[in-house]
Order: sequence, then structure tokens, then C-alpha cells
Amino acid sequence: MTFDEAFDFPASHWGELVAYLTMDLTDAVWPQLGLRLERDMDTARDDLRRMIVQLRETAAAHPDNLPDIREWLFRYNVPGWTEAELQSLCDMGCRFVADHADAPHLSGWSIALGSFPDSFPRTIEASGTSGAAPALAKRLAERGVPVTAPTKLSAWDLQLCARHGWNPESDEGFPPIDTTDIVLSLARTDSLLRDLARTMPPAAQRALHQEATALLDEWGVWMPAPLDPLHLKVDDAAH
Repeated sequence: MTFDEAFDFPASHWGELVAYLTMDLTDAVWPQLGLRLERDMDTARDDLRRMIVQLRETAAAHPDNLPDIREWLFRYNVPGWTEAELQSLCDMGCRFVADHADAPHLSGWSIALGSFPDSFPRTIEASGTSGAAPALAKRLAERGVPVTAPTKLSAWDLQLCARHGWNPESDEGFPPIDTTDIVLSLARTDSLLRDLARTMPPAAQRALHQEATALLDEWGVWMPAPLDPLHLKVDDAAH
């Protein structure tokens, strides 16, 4: 992703992402999403927290000309990170999508694979002795490092929750955990499909695509087009 592509996402997207990044409770998320920094996470948080405070102060002083967090990050480099660190943030941020409508095909795969292996008999059969099917089932059973709300939030996390209206006890969910959980699930699904493109026999890849498509059709999951095989090697005849 280029820094210009970061501007394809609204400022609110980056504002929410940076807010999550500065929170102590999301510590386990970022390595799993591929964020690679040359500084430790505590230092990175301090850099971003200072930027957020500056943004607030600038917005309060100039309400008619609000600052754009995308410019502060990718044009002015207010955090003072290296270009490689900003590039890693850009790449991760452009993939940081939690709404089904924004990534329907990847989300669709995530939904369908939740029923693997029970709803994929032809895929299992076509996989034969390759070991791809058992490996997929094992990886789907692993959630990665879970993100949970501590019994006591840090002072900064409490401040952000107050500003954004996030309540850990709300029946409607807690965005710092709920959103990052969805993003992690989609990232794992993308990684799985890339691996299956290398390890699963072509016939099994076709069966996997067909059975996933049938499941989504049966469940009435909204899709803007037939399920994209994404990284799988599926010929046009299988669509």
C-alpha cells in the first residue's frame, strides 16, 4: 500500500485505528496483524498519544480548520517514526476492516469456514492424504492470542472509553475488543487461504470454493457477487 492509498479511507478510519493502537488492552493484537515497529510498543504508544493530544489541542484552537490525522501520519510524520514503520502502519491500516460490506468475500470465507469440516465432505474427500484438510481444521480451532478487557483499565484507556462512549460492560459490545477480534479473524482467514493455495490439491481447492459458495447461498449471506476464490487456484469453470 502507498501512503496515497491511505487517503482512500476516511480520517475516521485512521482515528479509530490509532485510538485502538494507543490502548494498553490491545497489546496482543498488533503483532498478529503484521505491524512491525523498530521501537517497543510502549514507546510507540507514547508517540501516538502525544500526537492525539496535539490533534485535540489543534482542533480546539482551530475548529473551522480541523486537522486531518491522515496528513499528520503520512505527510508530516508527527509521531517521528521511520519510513519503514509508517509503511507497516499504512499496510496494516489499509487491511484493518471489520465491516462485512467492506470486505464481503473475505468475510464470507470466514463465515463459511466456521463450519469446516462438517459442511465440507467433498473437500475432505478431494484432499486425500495431502494433510491439508486436518491442518486447516487444526488452524481454525486456534483463535490466536485473545484480547480481553482487564478488570481495571489503565488511565489512558479509561479516558479513551469516555471520549468514544465505549463501555466494557455494555450489552451492545465493546469496540476495542469486538472490532479487533473481527479484524484478526479476517486476517487469519486470508492467511489460511494463501496457505491452502500452496498445500491443498487443486481438486480440493475447487471443492472448497464450491461448498463454501453453497453454504453462503443457503444461509442467505449478502454478497455483491459470487464468492471470490481469492488466493485459491480455481479455474473459471468452477465459478
